Amino acid sequence: MISEIIARDQAAGTLRPDCTVRDVYMLVGAISATIRTGSGDWERLLDLTSSGLRPR
Repeated sequence: MISEIIARDQAAGTLRPDCTVRDVYMLVGAISATIRTGSGDWERLLDLTSSGLRPR
């Protein structure tokens, strides 16, 4: 399912072409850990993550 979303968004040009399923899971894990531990501003992390996934 995630791979289909990635492929669709890459084809539409809204997701950087080198993004992988592993990247998405890694980012979700980082955001989840930030929320769970209260160790930072998860909204800021989500914003930075979203920006980093956009094509250059």
